[in-house]
Amino acid sequence: MKKIVIAILFLASVNLSAETYVSFKGGFYFEYPENWIQIDFNTADLFLSRSATDISSMEYEAVFAPAESSPFFAGEYLILKLDTFEWLYEYKEDSIVEAVEANLGQKLLRTSAWDQLADTNSMVPVYDTENKIIFIQSDLTQGIEIIKRSVFIKKMYDKGVAEFYFFAQHETFESSKEVIKNIVSSFSTENVEEALPTEELKVADLDDDTDFSSTIMITAAAALLIIIAIIVRMKMAAGRKEE
Repeated sequence: MKKIVIAILFLASVNLSAETYVSFKGGFYFEYPENWIQIDFNTADLFLSRSATDISSMEYEAVFAPAESSPFFAGEYLILKLDTFEWLYEYKEDSIVEAVEANLGQKLLRTSAWDQLADTNSMVPVYDTENKIIFIQSDLTQGIEIIKRSVFIKKMYDKGVAEFYFFAQHETFESSKEVIKNIVSSFSTENVEEALPTEELKVADLDDDTDFSSTIMITAAAALLIIIAIIVRMKMAAGRKEE
């Protein structure tokens, strides 16, 4: 049995593998758990249209959740939004921080975002200057009951701001909060094209030598017809010049 397998590059600007998300628009990539998937846009749109308080929440880049979650928002999930610039200058970073502080009505604590994430009881918003991260943790409540816990992260980089909105059930937040930490920690703008995986596309599976030979003959015949057509056109063109 002969098998012909052709390897090609799968050049998509969205989810490229079970573990890596590449954004050509943003010029970055990050890794997420292999048991997670990117939610299709129709499903994500339907959920956001029902839960959104303003239309801006619909302007997202991608949504992710564990493959086994049904519906996807039943457990933990992540919404990625993107704001790009020609270049993120230092004064622009300062204005972003100031805008967040003005919106919150309080100063951001200058410390590590991951130290803050480890402190489950702390809801103090943080500006991690080393990693250029704004980190805000909050609870979603229904009456006096905490339904979900959310983590909002603004990751500033040279070409813009990637915003990560992470949600998890209050009961499982302790076990799932490492997910968002690992996702944001894997964020990179280095060698984005090299993050693109190569995938194999099976073009043909020929059962015997006869089928294989027939395919080669058909290909050769097609090539011969093209060559003959070119020669005929060249002769016709030469004849017209002699006239």
